[in-house]
Amino acid sequence: MAFTYGNDALNALAQAVAAEPADLSTKADVTALNATNAVVSTKQTTGLPIALNPSVVTADTTVDPDFPVWVLKADANDVTLTLPPAANVPTRQFTFICADATHVPTIAVDGTTTDVLFIGAIQGPTSFPLPASGYTLLLTALIDPFGLGLNVWLATAVVNIQGNVVERDTSGGDVTQTLPLALTAIGQLFAYKNSGGGGHTFTINPAAGDTIEGAGTGIAIADGKSAVFGTQSGATTNWILLGQALA
Repeated sequence: MAFTYGNDALNALAQAVAAEPADLSTKADVTALNATNAVVSTKQTTGLPIALNPSVVTADTTVDPDFPVWVLKADANDVTLTLPPAANVPTRQFTFICADATHVPTIAVDGTTTDVLFIGAIQGPTSFPLPASGYTLLLTALIDPFGLGLNVWLATAVVNIQGNVVERDTSGGDVTQTLPLALTAIGQLFAYKNSGGGGHTFTINPAAGDTIEGAGTGIAIADGKSAVFGTQSGATTNWILLGQALA
């Protein structure tokens, strides 16, 4: 059955549908629909489900707006993922997943903008280190939502892992690791174990500006021993040593 419409764009779309079922999610179809100013509800009824293939990054990268899901894998080195200017992607949402926090995976705004991050009680920074493997953020770009001339990346969803266990074999030499910023890990526990047997230490250091039990120095864990750290209620820069078998 053929249909005729008064709009050339709709005519082209109707002819394509008559010839073969159209995937209305393609850019060509969306462009045609936009030209008509029509409101159309679409549903994929044939073929494989649309897949949101995540982009996995292991080095400093800038977000490509065509990819909505990003996985930060900081197993070998620190990784910083830079957001696009919020003004270029208004109301767009992106999901960020920390796959490995052996090193520091960080989400940062574009340095050429005045964009800021709003992640729960953390409001106004231009970067945010993901504190633990499995930590997930859903960020939405908002254009000057508070009338202050600042565009905001708002965390509309956070999956906050409430614990993290790290084991390191120090048989080949001393190993160090840095705790996440205490501000980003309120209410979380981090357990570390030295599984080595060569007389070396596994040292846990506070992040820059943070302390452990009020001191800026690290805690050394001997072979076969462990330590558990937690953040202090009401304090945003201090870690407490909750449990220990250090030597």
